Amino acid sequence: MFSQLIENMLFDQYMKEAEYSISLGDTLDMKANIWLVVITFLGTQSAYFLSKGLHGYVFWGQVISAALLVIAGLLCLWELMPRDYLLFRPSGGAIQRKLEKLRAEHKDNEKLVEAEIVNAQMGWAKERIEVNMRINSKKSALINWSFWLAAVAFGLNFATLATLFKSS
Repeated sequence: MFSQLIENMLFDQYMKEAEYSISLGDTLDMKANIWLVVITFLGTQSAYFLSKGLHGYVFWGQVISAALLVIAGLLCLWELMPRDYLLFRPSGGAIQRKLEKLRAEHKDNEKLVEAEIVNAQMGWAKERIEVNMRINSKKSALINWSFWLAAVAFGLNFATLATLFKSS
């Protein structure tokens, strides 16, 4: 009885984590979309500054800013590239096939069949979690790099803005 309760709790946690791994990917995509808007704004700002005929270190700061924003934007687009998440599809028949096989092997022991099905589902959930979190880890790293590149570009744009106010 007690071990069945623990097994059920563990099963529920694996299933929740497998679903979470997919929703995390959606969240990362949403962040990348928002960040792409910020990058576009900063890029427009850099283009405006460069059109003002800047000279010296301010000009080169904006060239660097524009280059960083291009790279950051490309990283965001790479993050948004469609990927195939591993999904739970009971309609694919894997559970039915496994159940039939187990019932044939353990004709008189339905409890063992149930335990084996639960173990198989936990194994499938672990596989989904591993595959999907590997995808999400890459997506997260791309957003992270994009953020830091755009943050440096923001600093350069802010410094340019300060020099424009100072010179007027």
